[in-house]
Amino acid sequence: MIGKVGLWGDILKNSVLFVDDEPLILGSIRRNVVDEDYIPYFAGSAQEALVIMEKTKISVVVTDLRMPTMDGLTMLKIAKEKYPDMQKIVLSGYTQLNDVLASINEGDIHKYITKPWEMGDLLRAIREAVEFYNLKKEKEELAKALESSNSVYKNVFKTLDTKLGCVDRDYLSIKEIIAFTFSQVRDNNSSKEVIGLCETLCLNFVNSTPSYPMVFNFQEIADGISKSMSKMIASGKLTIDSNDNKCHGNFRFMLFLFDFLAVLSHQYQVMNALECKICSKVDHGQLIVHGDLTVDIINESANTFLNFLKGLANKYDHSFNMIEKSGHMVISIERSYRIQQ
Repeated sequence: MIGKVGLWGDILKNSVLFVDDEPLILGSIRRNVVDEDYIPYFAGSAQEALVIMEKTKISVVVTDLRMPTMDGLTMLKIAKEKYPDMQKIVLSGYTQLNDVLASINEGDIHKYITKPWEMGDLLRAIREAVEFYNLKKEKEELAKALESSNSVYKNVFKTLDTKLGCVDRDYLSIKEIIAFTFSQVRDNNSSKEVIGLCETLCLNFVNSTPSYPMVFNFQEIADGISKSMSKMIASGKLTIDSNDNKCHGNFRFMLFLFDFLAVLSHQYQVMNALECKICSKVDHGQLIVHGDLTVDIINESANTFLNFLKGLANKYDHSFNMIEKSGHMVISIERSYRIQQ
């Protein structure tokens, strides 16, 4: 069955348009979306994609940025004006900060994925974009159809508003990150190291969105942190509790924090990670996840980025503290998640 059942029993038929001037990439995607729950369309150019959009109601467009004649960003601007509800995913091998920022600000994208990508990650991003598109449509239908509301409808609206509110918060955070990164590039005379950190911060945050709550297993947090801190596993410097609780909440932001801390430590080495401990405990129906990362600060830019992360974390209800202890810096991150019964 294509699509999903809407609030009124009708089938919401979703269509996803893939745009890339490389036939091999389109062919690979075509083979992998055969069993997906939407109708796929394929275009080898931005012009062809716009023709398809005029003839077909597209829920999600997945596009490359750099294409001949008309680039992907120009196409996204046109799509934003003509089809404001369409969700947009950028799939590009270009990770230059200017390309990323332009697509976010001017193209109103849902997600930015860099090549080479994992097909599983791409398919998950598309499903999330389709779900968000359907949520917006369902809310619009409710607003038009309901003249009065009861408690059931209020709960539906509350859920939709919560998710849409999360997207609004993500958008404001992206604007804040953009302002911060530009200030860092300006203040550091376009230092190659700072530019690299700024690009990574932007890309990693965008890939951690949308931030609305979902059901997940604690093991997903453990696996994500283990992947980020993989260099600490072999030396025994990373310890993570074992826990089989299923929870509800926004766990992606915690993974984003640890992923960027790993970038500061291992990729750009502006600080030296000495030890990382992740523990969890159950308290009054909540799973409290607490992580301590002990580091030595090597470069002052580490403190600048850490202080920015602390302010950003507060917006997402994460406790983020930095404490001097025994000559080292201990970065503590904590978040509570509702246990799913």
